[in-house]
Amino acid sequence: MYNYVFVFDTIFDTNMARPLNELPSIKVVFDRNKRATASNSNKPRTGLVQIVVSYRGHHKTVSTGVKIYADEWKNGAVVRRSDALDLQEQIATALHRVSKRVNELQHDEDFTLDRVSNNKVSDERYFCDWCRNCVDDMDVVYNTKRNYYSVIDAISEHGKMLRFCDVTKKNILDFYEWKKVHNGISKVSKESFYKKSLSDKVSDSTLSNYHHKLHRLITIAVSKGYITGNPIDGIVVKKGKSKERIFLSMNDIEELEIIVVPGKKTKSVIDMFLLQCGSGLSFIDLMNFRKERLEIRDNENGSMYVYRASRKKTNVDFYTILLPFAVRALERLNWEIPQFTVIGYNALLYKFCKRYYNKYRLTSHIGRHTFATLALSNGVRMEVVQKMLGHKNISTTEIYAKLVNKRIEDEMAGLATIKPSALHSEDGQP
Repeated sequence: MYNYVFVFDTIFDTNMARPLNELPSIKVVFDRNKRATASNSNKPRTGLVQIVVSYRGHHKTVSTGVKIYADEWKNGAVVRRSDALDLQEQIATALHRVSKRVNELQHDEDFTLDRVSNNKVSDERYFCDWCRNCVDDMDVVYNTKRNYYSVIDAISEHGKMLRFCDVTKKNILDFYEWKKVHNGISKVSKESFYKKSLSDKVSDSTLSNYHHKLHRLITIAVSKGYITGNPIDGIVVKKGKSKERIFLSMNDIEELEIIVVPGKKTKSVIDMFLLQCGSGLSFIDLMNFRKERLEIRDNENGSMYVYRASRKKTNVDFYTILLPFAVRALERLNWEIPQFTVIGYNALLYKFCKRYYNKYRLTSHIGRHTFATLALSNGVRMEVVQKMLGHKNISTTEIYAKLVNKRIEDEMAGLATIKPSALHSEDGQP
């Protein structure tokens, strides 16, 4: 028995030569293969929310990209998640697009379910509409889709690449220049854009991300024959320098623990941040923290708390150890995590730093950086840190090793630097 949700009524155009009893039906299904388990089970496993189109006894499934645990789906809706409304909107958007596609195809005599997930839109001339349908069908997490939608919205706002025939190298470069000016970045000369490789002056990590996603969409369009040649080939956008990652030392953490602040919400947020520093939990995994997933292990040095779960972002299982100050923070929280949005959480951290702690501007992700660098600084192997953070690729974990090495160099610079006069005697001999 499937779990269905009708996000809104699907209305079909019945003005055609097909009997009503042969009209396709559309339903939204959770965990079609019956694999999902509860989030607090010994082996938590997510299930996929899919759209099922049925026609003449046959079925076609289209992914919504939403993956949740069994206890996060109730009465046809996503529950018990801080991003529940976003996921419901994602499901509704996918259902709308599938319904629109089915309505378009019903007018054809050769209607088949295989054509339902086709990326083609009713008017193939419109590039932005096709891009949105293409992203809808991508098997990626919702945050990635949202980033693609941002690129498509920017292209639509730019207004010069609305149709496939408008996707030219000149318009792509003009879009990049417009994007930099639109973001408030100083305008650069057009000449620099028309070189094969963009100059350092236009290097920008945001623009690089836009370029990467646009390149993928155009390449898919070229492979399907919608665009002749590949106008984005030969255009290179250098990523530029990212902001330096901030992490706290144990002295910083001890200082945070003893700061007395008024207000229940602010106190809770500081303890939640300390929990992140002592566990490596990302914000979304912090919001889904469950006491039942904690295990107490006794060893010769005492007891330690082990936490097992699956990352919401990547669905990768992770296994982490809570540091003592994180356990103390949990005790102050009575082992329950108050629910916040990431914007509200970071806003309270900002207010706290402005009034009581001006050393750093703390954010949720700094807690995760801190845990990784503390572990590596204390000799924990890279592969172990990767498992604790739930990274898919160890290359992501290696970023933190570079941070540790840089901190060592910075702190030892004054002590280890030898002046030239100390290396040589007056006659120049060592």
